[in-house]
Amino acid sequence: MMRTIRIILFFNLLFYINLIFSISFLVTSLSTTNITCKISETAALGI
Repeated sequence: MMRTIRIILFFNLLFYINLIFSISFLVTSLSTTNITCKISETAALGI
């Protein structure tokens, strides 16, 4: 019984770690695309 609970907890932990990583990756990719958009905007204004 305890073993199954441990396995469930372990997979839960893995799932949450994966979720946190994917959220942080999404945030960083969004911010980088935002930065590139701003750079292209300023370049267009410079031209």
